Amino acid sequence: MPMAPEDRRGVADAGASETGVNAELRDRLTQSLDALHLDRSPDLTRSKRSERRGVEVRDTDLRTPEHSEVLQLAQLLAEGAFTCEELVQDLLDAAGRLSSLNVYAQRFDDHALACAREADALRRAGRTRGALHGIPVAVKDVLSTREAPTTANSRVGAATLPPGDAPVVHRLRAAGAVVLGKTTTMELACGMPDRDGGEAVPRNPWEPDHWTGGSSSGSASGVAARLFPAALGSDTAGSIRTPAALCGVTGFKPTHGKVSTAGCLMLSPDMDCVGPIAQTAIDCAVIMEAILGQAQPRTGDTVGLVGVRIAAERERYESPDIDPAVRTAFRAAIATFESLGATVDDVTLPGYEALRVASRVLWTTEAFATFGAALDTVRPPTRQLLEVGAMHSGADFALARRAIAWGQQAMAQALSPYAAVLSPTRTCLAPLLEEATIEWQLSTHNHTSIWNVLGFPAVSVPMGLSADGLPMGLQIIGAAGADRQTLAIAAHYQSVTEWHRARPPLAAPIGRHLQRPRGSAQVVAS
Repeated sequence: MPMAPEDRRGVADAGASETGVNAELRDRLTQSLDALHLDRSPDLTRSKRSERRGVEVRDTDLRTPEHSEVLQLAQLLAEGAFTCEELVQDLLDAAGRLSSLNVYAQRFDDHALACAREADALRRAGRTRGALHGIPVAVKDVLSTREAPTTANSRVGAATLPPGDAPVVHRLRAAGAVVLGKTTTMELACGMPDRDGGEAVPRNPWEPDHWTGGSSSGSASGVAARLFPAALGSDTAGSIRTPAALCGVTGFKPTHGKVSTAGCLMLSPDMDCVGPIAQTAIDCAVIMEAILGQAQPRTGDTVGLVGVRIAAERERYESPDIDPAVRTAFRAAIATFESLGATVDDVTLPGYEALRVASRVLWTTEAFATFGAALDTVRPPTRQLLEVGAMHSGADFALARRAIAWGQQAMAQALSPYAAVLSPTRTCLAPLLEEATIEWQLSTHNHTSIWNVLGFPAVSVPMGLSADGLPMGLQIIGAAGADRQTLAIAAHYQSVTEWHRARPPLAAPIGRHLQRPRGSAQVVAS
């Protein structure tokens, strides 16, 4: 039976005195609900208004091997440059050497090597399973696998999912992928680092004292450290894109509902998505084909971005609270798109603040509805986030749903002339682990979570390194259903930039034939 509003608030108040949300944050959250009272028509003004959509982006350009580590590995395996068993053993050995990164929740060494030997035997017999034949991957520990139970880094998560492969994992294997193990997640895919509680917190391979972001932390850290070429993550309010941005890799959140979430621990059914993390947008497209079971054309005419219209809300990202390095990198990213022939228009996104608040109300309320009974079982940081959901009443939830319905219509209308929207994935750099608090988590979801509630696809790609060597991410958002076009736009950006090729100080080569010189990309000065 659902809790009454007064009971829900009572739970939050009771916990606030110990491990819960403090009074200042509670007041701030309550006050921000005023933004949900939308009683006016959408503001569709833009500083450079154009009703012409511009050239359509074609998606037939997503098979370029030189911009895909996955396709390069597949080609080298097919040519016999090394065997799948050799590749898997190399990566497992590297994971042992870099165990301090805490990438893995569970490793499947014996089973992975057995699968690798089977893949090699099939290839010798002239057979392959699919486009990912022999490609090592990892999956976030919120997805069911046949090798081991799913824990979601929690005593609560261990009992929530049945054994066996989730459909997306089954399709990866059907395409020939070799699953190396399950990657570490923040507790229940919503918690924060809890070093005081003895938790093995994933480390950022660029700077181990800084956080990876969450909650697909191990997936992003492992891809960045070259411990596997691709991994699956889940994204409720930025949980693929945030760690991808802070670890300097590419992470894709598909259109809501496009990828099956069966066999995945659900935090917020209205916002949750499963998607890939890899080095490049083309890598993500290849993984998407596999988990959707939809092969796409391998060749086609390259149109590029000449004549394509793209939106960017520049003014929002010129404010003083934006890290100067992020501001500089974002300006450079816009200039890069313009150099590719795209027209980048300044826009005002309608109802942005209301949608940001609505997304927080929605996912925290749904998370509390799912896991609120386990408040005494979860770690303190997870309890804090769940208690945010306990503070919202049924009226708050209804207002949030109303704002979302309004926003879906208003945003689709406002952005109809454009192929994509640009924003920084995060407006700050990776925080020190001790600074990765609930306040940081809630405030820095500003630019990712609204695309979850709207259901639009969004990809984070590397857009630079700060003077301290910390990665920054560019978010590219497409129209609902335009997943491949969104990835194609990202691929064009990566075809003329080098940020995705930069290697962190803690990284192992994937195979002996894909080594790149470390530090090949220049730093963006703040």
